[in-house]
Amino acid sequence: MTGMCAGACFSLSNLPKSHLVFEKRIVILLLITLPLCFSLFAESEIAGYPIFGYENETGFYLGGMGFVRNRPKDFDGSIPPNTYYLSLEYGSKKQFMVKFEPELHFRNGLYTLNSTLNFKKWPSKFYGIGKNSAVDNAEDFTPIEYGCTFDVTRRLSTDWDIYLVYDFSHYKISKIENGGILSSGTIPGSKGGFNSGLGAQISYDSRNSEDYPTKGQLLSFRVINYNKIIGSDYNFGTYTLDIRKYFSFSDAHVIALHGFISLTSKNPPFYSMPHLDKHMRGMTPNLHIDKQISVFRAEYRVFPWESGFLNKLGFVVFAENGQVADKLKNFSLVQARSDLGFGLRYSFFLEDRLNLRIDIGFGEEDWNFSISTGEAF
Repeated sequence: MTGMCAGACFSLSNLPKSHLVFEKRIVILLLITLPLCFSLFAESEIAGYPIFGYENETGFYLGGMGFVRNRPKDFDGSIPPNTYYLSLEYGSKKQFMVKFEPELHFRNGLYTLNSTLNFKKWPSKFYGIGKNSAVDNAEDFTPIEYGCTFDVTRRLSTDWDIYLVYDFSHYKISKIENGGILSSGTIPGSKGGFNSGLGAQISYDSRNSEDYPTKGQLLSFRVINYNKIIGSDYNFGTYTLDIRKYFSFSDAHVIALHGFISLTSKNPPFYSMPHLDKHMRGMTPNLHIDKQISVFRAEYRVFPWESGFLNKLGFVVFAENGQVADKLKNFSLVQARSDLGFGLRYSFFLEDRLNLRIDIGFGEEDWNFSISTGEAF
């Protein structure tokens, strides 16, 4: 079970020296890098919020997230602003996570660079792979992972875009439960390793906003090949279809629909397989993983007030259904999992509804609480 708490108690002095030095270097590097962007931040919009909570697996944790967005003076009003997201979290069981996500537009929006740089050390549980996974089969392990992704987008027309994609990550298991499935070495990825993948994507996007669409649709297809030729320890491919549709009865009421399917070929490491909890907000982390995944989600969004401070507040209710399988032919309605939930929204910027998102999802085994920025889809 996961929930929310108002604070955390821990000491940096309890960290192993090697981990403390490395994590300090990550923070120092970010603090050095961010001032180099200050010239871009002139006359920018800045916002941030704290992150805090409690999970049985990880104990108390706290942190914060901030972002800056800036629209260059030579951009016309149809081009989204450049954005820079930075989030840090730290927990009482020596967890640490930092993520930096810049999105930059060039040549008046003709090209876009969307990237993510991250480092994470976060205790987890492994339940197995496939339909026989169960909460009672949990075994503890602690992964250390870092990586980066780069998407370079070329606009073809008002609605069509093509992408060149590169994904790199390194995964190491620093602690593992003796006598468990992972310690046997039979699970792909149980010894960690490098992932290096190159791919492409094509998208049709008629939405009226990237941050808070109220009408239009998005259809995208992405292929990434991970291969030893480009430095990967594992050979596998991913093929992803993402479909989103938005209906608006008025400016305040929106229905959003999302269909998602991702297929994985060959033998990927277990941590690169689709995880149902990454797409469904009421699922137990890591409980449902396999090579193939399909998800359908529906959400009703409303901002009921029209003026004053309350104009910034909105609410959502959502329903989600999904499943994982080893092969496409083995998808079955009997194996599908469902969850329901609701959430609160707070708009940092009213003109395009860039929102703080607080969601609570109730699944069949667990419930989850999450804080993030932007809509789930």
